[in-house]
Amino acid sequence: MNGLPVGEPKSYSPGFIRAICAVSRNGSSPLIASADFTVSIWDLVANKTKVLHGHISYITSLCSARLSNGRVCLVSGSDDQTVRLWDIETGAQLLPPMNQASRVGVVCSVTSADGRDLIASGSDDGLIRV
Repeated sequence: MNGLPVGEPKSYSPGFIRAICAVSRNGSSPLIASADFTVSIWDLVANKTKVLHGHISYITSLCSARLSNGRVCLVSGSDDQTVRLWDIETGAQLLPPMNQASRVGVVCSVTSADGRDLIASGSDDGLIRV
């Protein structure tokens, strides 16, 4: 990394971008949370997107996590007070939404002492949930 752009900016827009996270096998697919309450998996090589629907308010945070079977999933947190896990390949939600007491401001993946990825979320109620 040298702080310089890698090529020209790419246009992406169903609205302003709220969050971005890069995840894929080859690093070519950023995950984008847009103003229309969706997450898009954008294949930069093919210039195609897969749009994930489910949140009913702004998505505030994105991260990836490794499941126990070794596959990588997407985690999204939202102003709709939910955390959602998504299958990156199919776009399907892996679990029912995990309801929080207030807006979710941040989600991240943390590795436990036994090597498992855990999901942590921080909400406007001041609590961190793992």
